[in-house]
Amino acid sequence: VRNWLPFLNKNSADSCIIVIWRWWKISVRSVDRLSRPGELRESHEDFLDDTMALCQYDYLDHLSDSLLLFRQLCGSEEFWEQAVRRSCKTVSAEVASLALEVGWRSIFFSSKLHLQNLCQIRSGRTKYHQVEALAKKSAQEHW
Repeated sequence: VRNWLPFLNKNSADSCIIVIWRWWKISVRSVDRLSRPGELRESHEDFLDDTMALCQYDYLDHLSDSLLLFRQLCGSEEFWEQAVRRSCKTVSAEVASLALEVGWRSIFFSSKLHLQNLCQIRSGRTKYHQVEALAKKSAQEHW
């Protein structure tokens, strides 16, 4: 912009940049069927000010206690471990060990096939490290 408008000083060049926000309302309700797209135009400087204001706002302070409790519960490894143990008949030691690496939440949302693949990869990696450790040990004993 500054190259195209040499008569503007550096401070006023930013005010020539316009940020356009457009949004569309998507709804299955018949009353919203005729709604038109929305648009908001603001200067680059105003846009940056608004963005900085949004970044400094602490949204967690304004959530209800039940939502905060839900958020805390969803981040709890104990909760996800209980969910996995309740949803499965048995949890093998191999899966429990894998859960320590990737987290119980990941185990809960993984398919059985994906878990089998992860366990096979993990056991292959463990076997590789065991063989590598034995090779190092025998090399040290040899020298």
